[in-house]
Amino acid sequence: MSSPPDDIAAGQAPPLSDSKGPHSSETETPSTNATEESRYSPRTIKAWGWELFAFLTGTAAFVSILAVLFSFQNKSAGSFNTRTSAGEIQITAVIAALAQVAQTALLVPISYSIGQLKW
Repeated sequence: MSSPPDDIAAGQAPPLSDSKGPHSSETETPSTNATEESRYSPRTIKAWGWELFAFLTGTAAFVSILAVLFSFQNKSAGSFNTRTSAGEIQITAVIAALAQVAQTALLVPISYSIGQLKW
């Protein structure tokens, strides 16, 4: 019988193989360029298209509310009334419609986020 190697005799386990394992400090990492390319690929942007569209629509409606309110600041409510074939349109109706568009559009990304949290 032969004697055991020195590392086994000292109480140390021998290495399993000569190749570098997944926990080795010398493992290769993927380049950052490859990760950035896959992160911003057209397929990823297309998948997020609906959420991006809804977010931009909601933000545009919110900015429109601010623009209408700032443009009619310190003016009477009657100065906005316009006559159409359907009747008068008041500033409160415009603000309410824009607020509903903003609320509905901004709920789309929020619902997708809540859905992701469930995972």
